[in-house]
Amino acid sequence: NQGIGFMSPFLFGCQFMLVILLIYSYLHNEQMNVHNKRRKGRIILNHTVESIMTRQVATVTPDQSVQEAAQLMNEHNVGAIPVVENGKVKGMVTDRDITLRITAQGLNPSTPVSQVMTSDVVTGTPSMSVDEAAKVMAKNQIRRLPIVQNNELCGIVALGDIATNQTYDEAAEQALSEISEPSYH
Repeated sequence: NQGIGFMSPFLFGCQFMLVILLIYSYLHNEQMNVHNKRRKGRIILNHTVESIMTRQVATVTPDQSVQEAAQLMNEHNVGAIPVVENGKVKGMVTDRDITLRITAQGLNPSTPVSQVMTSDVVTGTPSMSVDEAAKVMAKNQIRRLPIVQNNELCGIVALGDIATNQTYDEAAEQALSEISEPSYH
């Protein structure tokens, strides 16, 4: 009887230690999985904008009418179009620009895009990282970033391009939260 009594606490202690080791091992593996996922996310966020940008970009010239710009937006299902002259980005015109600067003020749809476009355009490069692009978009509170190489438009990246890839979700979420904050300038 004493032998069994002595062995029971010993066996119980061994089983207890085994359970603790299994729990530790499980938690350690989970922690490593989370770490590896974050690490992979950072590596992928270092991929360049070139890998996700839209290359075939609808554009308008500064002399085209706002109506033509709106028709192109409708045709290509986009909310913004770069204003380009001789390959160089001169501005951006958005559906919001048209609504607030033309429709709300009762102006003529034949008004040239140059009168409603945003001319102070922030651009990116194909070689910048996706993370860097998201930060630029957040800092400047923009949802679309024209991509320029050798001073000529070569693509565009929208916040949606970043958000549609699960790997970029965190960057997109951060950019969107900063873009959605009120601007006081």
